[in-house]
Amino acid sequence: GVGGADGLGTVAARWAAAAVADGTVAADSALASIPGADLDGRAVLELAAQGDDDARAIAVRVGAMLARVVSVLGSMFDPQRVVVSGAISDGVDEVVAAARRSLPTDLDLPAPELVVSQLGADVVVTGAIAAAAAAARENALDIWMTRRVG
Repeated sequence: GVGGADGLGTVAARWAAAAVADGTVAADSALASIPGADLDGRAVLELAAQGDDDARAIAVRVGAMLARVVSVLGSMFDPQRVVVSGAISDGVDEVVAAARRSLPTDLDLPAPELVVSQLGADVVVTGAIAAAAAAARENALDIWMTRRVG
């Protein structure tokens, strides 16, 4: 039921655009007033956090999709925790709350804890820098010891 590997923000924007296009979004909804070119995942999630009912409905739907993904990961790999990260993590609280409510309780293994990364959009850069620093610390003496003093 997930349909692909698109990120949460992409899915939220696509579902919101479809809801606006097919008229299921209330005319007075802030979601309906966003021009199509500006309708992205961040805008949908910001409106959901501000209490827009139509945007909240999209966030709940995305949360249910996230719960399915977490359930599959939980049954295949038995992780203790699943971390939602990336640029979307700054405004994904509504989605994660909905996903937590949707996680099945009858799995063979316990459902993993679902948390939001505090690193935001910089998670990949932060990880790369940490890995580079660790590699430098691990190998610095090896390089120094093999150099010949001329």
